[in-house]
Amino acid sequence: MTGRVVCFRPRLQRGIVRTEGGDELAFETNGDAEAIQGDDLVEFVFVGQGTERKARVIRVLQKAVSRCEQFEGLLHELFGNVGDGRKTLR
Repeated sequence: MTGRVVCFRPRLQRGIVRTEGGDELAFETNGDAEAIQGDDLVEFVFVGQGTERKARVIRVLQKAVSRCEQFEGLLHELFGNVGDGRKTLR
């Protein structure tokens, strides 16, 4: 399955992942996974049953930083360019 990282604590190798269906699960890595950051798209498998069910991240599919280009145009549309001649509050 795939999901987006909500948060990750590198020192503990644990975090929260939101599944495609919107569920949020605790996840862990085995330390072999590359540096994980919030909003990364990851592939994971379920470990455990019932209330003890967790996710284990297998690999990072897409880094959040790679999606920045998608939003650059929207940010310019919403906020304009810095120094575009508009008055600023002081």
